Amino acid sequence: MQLGKWVVDLVLIFSLLSPQFSGSVAETTSSSTPICSEEDRASLLRFKASISQDTTETLSTWTSRDCCDGGWEGVQCNPSTGRVNVLQIQRPGRDDDDETYMKGTLSPSLGNLHFLEVMVISGMKHITGPIPNSFSNLTHLTQLILEDNSLGGCIPPSLGRLSLLQSLSLSGNHLKGQIPPTLGALRNLAQLNLAKKKK
Repeated sequence: MQLGKWVVDLVLIFSLLSPQFSGSVAETTSSSTPICSEEDRASLLRFKASISQDTTETLSTWTSRDCCDGGWEGVQCNPSTGRVNVLQIQRPGRDDDDETYMKGTLSPSLGNLHFLEVMVISGMKHITGPIPNSFSNLTHLTQLILEDNSLGGCIPPSLGRLSLLQSLSLSGNHLKGQIPPTLGALRNLAQLNLAKKKK
């Protein structure tokens, strides 16, 4: 009988403690989930500041403290590190939709997203200026898609440093000059599109 009472008491103690125990586990789990790197957040906000008009309303979602919480449209992070690894901004809707666009430039600060694997800024139509040389810092990049904007200038030869690049599309812009021979060093490149913008 004494043993039976002891077992019952033990069960009661654990049932009383279990809510606190499960709560502490939940707290530990949530606190160990990484939030967005401050460097990455600052780089994204500098890009946002370089866009003077955004009728896609994508950048209007970039407001919370944590750019990895799923609320920043077009931004994805590595869940184990909290570093931004995908930036994907594509114009929704039809090809002949003239009301949806971004107007501005590509901020060189995007070159500070050192863990970025995919960058797609496509179909924004009124993003002008050059492709920043700082993009050569994105050494983890496997996809660089900057098509159907209004980018100008030459293709930076420094893009030849992106040794992991598999897809490069700069089509539908106003780029000029020759294709840099350095792109020939991109041994992993499987897709290349440099077609000019249709007039």
